Amino acid sequence: MQDGFRVEKTKSLEDEIVLDIIEKITESIGGKFSTKAHKFLSKIKNEDFNPIYTKLNIEDISDRFADIQVLETAIKEKREIKCSYDNEKHDVYTTTIQPLKIVNFEGFWYLIALRNDILKKYYLKNISNPKITEATFETDTELDTLLDQSISVWFQRDVEPFEVKLFVDKSCARFFKHRPLPTQSVTSINSDGTMEFSVKVTHKMEILPIIKYWIPHLFVIEPEWVQEIVKEDLEKYMNNL
Repeated sequence: MQDGFRVEKTKSLEDEIVLDIIEKITESIGGKFSTKAHKFLSKIKNEDFNPIYTKLNIEDISDRFADIQVLETAIKEKREIKCSYDNEKHDVYTTTIQPLKIVNFEGFWYLIALRNDILKKYYLKNISNPKITEATFETDTELDTLLDQSISVWFQRDVEPFEVKLFVDKSCARFFKHRPLPTQSVTSINSDGTMEFSVKVTHKMEILPIIKYWIPHLFVIEPEWVQEIVKEDLEKYMNNL
């Protein structure tokens, strides 16, 4: 906590609602993180009663607090780190990277970093023994823009975004109206409740899981090669039944 500040009970109804929502989000993470968050929030809230309920599946990383503290310091001071990394194939190797941001996509935690000037995403729980080095590096604001426009951790740097045009029926069009995807642009909202829209992505895996999730209510208009991928995957699925 910054010098000169202290924790006080909130007197605002709006603040109480915000705290209730934050408390439920932290409960979704669970573990020591949730316990510490509850103790802290109880110092600010006026009562324990919470009328909010959330169902979020967020990975618990409370067992990695020490490593996260090292990573946060390195990010803040723009210092390179040396660490071990398990690439999921049980091949643990040592690497030196430039940490940029700790992010959460779809409930999983990652470290976004540069390695040899290539943007990499490292699964946070597979990082071990991070050590801050004396080497420093420079960054720009490009990453924040990339993250704002990304749909999933599959986003790519230095790749020209491509447009995917989609049609959604009236049964689920409202979901894309109320919670639009990043870079979503509505082409038309039709009188029968259907909707056409487009999104710009840098990797096919940013959009394919979403398309498959909403089948049969969502259809790919173009590009044709995305249509073909969806068709081939559906055929493989049906053949395996």
